[in-house]
Amino acid sequence: MYEGVFDGKKISLQLKEKIRDTIQWHKYKLTLGIIQIGNDAMSFKFIKSKIQFAYDVNVNVVYKKFPESYPYLADVIDEFNLDPNIDGYLIQLPIVGLNEKYFLNRINTSKDIDCLTEENYKKLFLPNPKFIPGVFLAFTHIFENLNVNSDMKVLLVGKGFVGKPILYYLQNIGYKVDVIDKNNTNDLKNYSSGADIIIFTAGVSNLISKDDVKNGAFLINIGASANFDGSISGGISDNAASNARFFVPSIGGVGPLTVAMLFENLIRTKI
Repeated sequence: MYEGVFDGKKISLQLKEKIRDTIQWHKYKLTLGIIQIGNDAMSFKFIKSKIQFAYDVNVNVVYKKFPESYPYLADVIDEFNLDPNIDGYLIQLPIVGLNEKYFLNRINTSKDIDCLTEENYKKLFLPNPKFIPGVFLAFTHIFENLNVNSDMKVLLVGKGFVGKPILYYLQNIGYKVDVIDKNNTNDLKNYSSGADIIIFTAGVSNLISKDDVKNGAFLINIGASANFDGSISGGISDNAASNARFFVPSIGGVGPLTVAMLFENLIRTKI
């Protein structure tokens, strides 16, 4: 069981070994495609970690980068869709200067390993979806290794793309969940102070601090946001870790696991 401050990098290394062994055992020849639009600094960091992971598990990478508002993105997506050598691919968000929804839905669903098309996302709420978002797989991996039970009070902050399947999952296994949207956080402390488990997916920095949580709580940051000074923070401040029985930091927490889970999805393209 996980306790203390969660080390996502350590767990990611363990998963990397299993993924590399699986690829080697089955003699899979896999290629990951990555498309980037614009020069978002966070995107560069995420892409770098994915390329390094691919190198470590013997997966080829086709990486193409284009300027903001690139007028021929549809052609690039179609090229990736039709290329038999690309097993799965992703468009690194954000898609700067373009209609994000339109271009994500242009991805071939059989190659949509980030589960960003509407069709694949809807299948998350049906039995046996082929692809599951890496961030959700990372969350369930963590949650299923905690000493928690369905009598505990759960607070979920954020009910968007990431939060919705988490809510669905928790309710299906018997948890009662209070949900607060990132645009309606006036009463947040009233909920967070009594919650046994807090899961923060809202993409806003430092909304919950040490004084806002109960002693012995389980605190899970999912995602991180850039601050004005260039630092990166999660919605649950790092200072809350001292009050927590278990704490997932914004850096080195869910992120490394999410990358590993992306490669689990890549392997599923061969199944």
